[in-house]
Amino acid sequence: MRLRMLVFIWIMVIHNHAIAGAPHSGDMTAKSAIAIDAKTGNVLYAKKTILRHPPASTTKIVTGIVAIEMTDRFDRMVVVSKNAASVPLSKIGLHEGDRITVDELLLGSLLKSGNDAAVALAESIAGSEKAFVTLMNKKVKDIGAKNTHFINSTGLPGKGQYTTVSDLVKIMDYAMKNPKFAEIVGTRIAVIEPEGKKVLLRNTNKLLWMYDGATGGKTGYTKVAKHCFVGEASKNGSSVIIALLGSKNLWEDARLLFEKGFDIISRRML
Repeated sequence: MRLRMLVFIWIMVIHNHAIAGAPHSGDMTAKSAIAIDAKTGNVLYAKKTILRHPPASTTKIVTGIVAIEMTDRFDRMVVVSKNAASVPLSKIGLHEGDRITVDELLLGSLLKSGNDAAVALAESIAGSEKAFVTLMNKKVKDIGAKNTHFINSTGLPGKGQYTTVSDLVKIMDYAMKNPKFAEIVGTRIAVIEPEGKKVLLRNTNKLLWMYDGATGGKTGYTKVAKHCFVGEASKNGSSVIIALLGSKNLWEDARLLFEKGFDIISRRML
């Protein structure tokens, strides 16, 4: 508890400034960004870490972890509702009446970022998306993410939906400790078969192909939020978790943030 409090105070102090030894905030196109040492919680880089920002599909990290923790069976069959099938893009192509497993919905939500899959998943767990969102908001508060609030399970824009990068790294750190979640977000390509139709899912996290050591993450994009990302990478026994919101050059921002994070850890170990 004392360690968490010290980390929080440190974040508050430097949230508008880059930490010494990390890249200057001008190097980042993202509106807000953070990198932490996953083992210690130490902040390695910070830029406007408590700035509220639309979460876009980083929301689905919470959708996924709540569903994983609350599901009774991952092979349980779900019947897709009209509401889930009609949700706006992006989608994995579900239709009303389709039968699909919880496991396939998790893959569709976390790899392809399918909004139809996320809503179907929420309804299958809590009976309605509204009831599921209540569980999501309780979960983030329990994790300690006190500056985050959701109004849906997808990340689609709406009034009163926001998060911060400092909250997102806490959420990601918690989620990655769950083996099922970590396995899913670390999967590059999967095939699901709703109603016997083969659907290829390619992970939207390009770092799984582009960055050596990337272990998992979740992308997000809307016109309002711009490009967003939360992810983890591991090298030489160390792990770094990053979060970026409002990026104009997402993958370069992410690569730079990981590299600087690992560099700082390496120099501190000397």
